Amino acid sequence: MNLNRTFAHDVCASPPKTGIDKVWLTLQDFSIRDGSRSGLTVWPASVDLAKNEDRNVTLFTDEAGKRFRGSKAAANSDLYSLDINSKGLRISFNPSKPYHPYELCSDEETFSERLENVFRAVSDTHGIRANFHKAKVSRLDLTRNTFTRHHFQTYLPILAGLNFARSKQQALYPDGYEVRNNTFGCIFYNKGQEAGTGHHNLMRAEEQFKKAKGKFARDLNVYSAADILEVGFSHLNDRYVNLMRNEIFKTDTFSGQVRLSFADVVTELNIYLELYGKQALNMLLLNNGIEPILQKVGGVGGFVELLRYKGFHRNTVSKYQKKLNRLLSLRHQMNESGTISKLYRELWTAFAA
Repeated sequence: MNLNRTFAHDVCASPPKTGIDKVWLTLQDFSIRDGSRSGLTVWPASVDLAKNEDRNVTLFTDEAGKRFRGSKAAANSDLYSLDINSKGLRISFNPSKPYHPYELCSDEETFSERLENVFRAVSDTHGIRANFHKAKVSRLDLTRNTFTRHHFQTYLPILAGLNFARSKQQALYPDGYEVRNNTFGCIFYNKGQEAGTGHHNLMRAEEQFKKAKGKFARDLNVYSAADILEVGFSHLNDRYVNLMRNEIFKTDTFSGQVRLSFADVVTELNIYLELYGKQALNMLLLNNGIEPILQKVGGVGGFVELLRYKGFHRNTVSKYQKKLNRLLSLRHQMNESGTISKLYRELWTAFAA
């Protein structure tokens, strides 16, 4: 399939809209009319037989005065998931995916309608009473889609270089890249494949605000469900762009990254083995780039010899030999389709402008 020809009309000439992909709400002040008819499933806690210790806790007492104990109570539907534990009630929902495979909820009117759909369903189905609009936002995912000019995997070398200060974990996959810490995550992935559309040039970039008190989440000024509508999507879009521009991409042009050079790759690999264990090889390639490493060791064959010298299992050696050959083929494809700087600029325009 020629993606460039088939989807040329879909490539964004201007930045796409920012939408909401996931919301988690938490409540401590709520009531349930009749627990037995609530449709909730109560999960019992494990019991320590040696200590004869019952770890079940009171999850809620319904309006008839009946107590329900367990480790959690839960229910799921096409519109939402909810669970109750010792900390209270959590409702998680996606205002976009139930309504379309990839199009986003990106305006106040649509979000308000879909938010009310969730609140009404939770109340009518489970008999839960609460001031839902005052529920605390414990997670909010802002996202954009873009139809890129090339297959998603063409952009992996660009994505692998994106990061933000104080990130703790990076992961590069054939169809995605993620960088995160405990309070915030940024993930780029092949949305076309995930949604089953067959559009391998449909890329999504999500900013995942996982704690309301996190550094980046504070700039959203979103603490309750009502706040999302109060601040509005124009504000959320501005925050999304500002974070992408200043924290993730950092510059609007690709100029490469200056890295410390080690005396030799063996010394560097020893350090990564100590720091990252089984992820050492991934981190070595991720932090240096594939071609600079291969130039230092004399190509794929030299890299294979390096792994054998360090005592890696033959299955691991074979795995990385195949991976490097695939990645070099990808780099060749990328060089044919355009320069790195053009690909970088395309992503910057889609997600940071």
